[in-house]
Amino acid sequence: MRHKGLILLYNILAWVSIMLLPMFATFAYSGSWEAGMQMFWCTLFPFKSYIALYFTNFYAFIPFLLYKRRFVWFVLANIVLMLLINIEYVTGLKYGFEFLQSFNLGDHANAYIVYASGVFTFFFLNVLSIFAAVGIRNMIQNAHIQRKLAEETAKRHEAELLMLKNQLNPHFLFNTLNNISSLVDISPAKSQDSIAQLADLLRYNLYDSEDEMVPLSGEIDYMRNYISLMSLRYGTGCDIEVDMEAPAQAVQIAPMLFISLIENAFKHGMSTSSPSFVRISLHVDGDKLTFVAENSLHPKPATDRAGSGIGLANIRRRLNLLYPDRHTYTVTQTDDTYRVVITIKPLC
Repeated sequence: MRHKGLILLYNILAWVSIMLLPMFATFAYSGSWEAGMQMFWCTLFPFKSYIALYFTNFYAFIPFLLYKRRFVWFVLANIVLMLLINIEYVTGLKYGFEFLQSFNLGDHANAYIVYASGVFTFFFLNVLSIFAAVGIRNMIQNAHIQRKLAEETAKRHEAELLMLKNQLNPHFLFNTLNNISSLVDISPAKSQDSIAQLADLLRYNLYDSEDEMVPLSGEIDYMRNYISLMSLRYGTGCDIEVDMEAPAQAVQIAPMLFISLIENAFKHGMSTSSPSFVRISLHVDGDKLTFVAENSLHPKPATDRAGSGIGLANIRRRLNLLYPDRHTYTVTQTDDTYRVVITIKPLC
């Protein structure tokens, strides 16, 4: 209702300004307010028809006829309205003769031509008022539609992000429990420690990561705990390098954005029988964040279904939704290495 009230106010102010323009122009030219007022009263009659046509079309004919594709009725309604509000002008009983008398035609002018041109100009301006109403109403309607589309898109993206986040939780828990399960037979004591670490991870997953954006420092602690948990499974025979430091300034980032890449690096980069490595780094330079996950490549057998690619597809989609046109995602793969580099700029 407030939006509609503002539109009505703007329409009224626009027409008042247009009506007063000839008066002020006459005053500026002649320097006489009397002449300006005479011009105002002379232009008041034709402006009444322009205003009636404009507002009737804007609030009645366009929404109830034109937008409902009743084009014939729209045209007929405007013709009838134009004739009714200009009946005196059409019959020449009032304004037509006043128009002729306002000119000193003399013997060298044809009064009928002057009158006909006046009638044409008058009705042309009537039609122009109708087109102005259609154009402005369409602009407002298009703006309203675009705003609604933007709101619906935002709601859809919000729902999709929530779905992706909920999808990540069971996916993450499934893979982590698999790791702990394999650790139980190797070292029961370490498995107890890993269960405590898992509890910390799930606490962050369930509570601290509920916000749309979280502090980068908390996210780095979360990733370090996860890497520590994963490294227990492989012992000292694997090379694991972590280079992540929180910047001095406060930085916000989407929660659990890189965990799937770390998980993927361990899944495909670690082997208990072959030399292997995982290198994780995260650095912030100004308003640019760079995350790198690099690992040796040890393809898993087809029977290993842990982490079946859901996480990687998830992170690509989340990046597109959360950082559109503000991120890069680069993958470099050789016969024995796999490297992913993500940059985000600018950061929050």
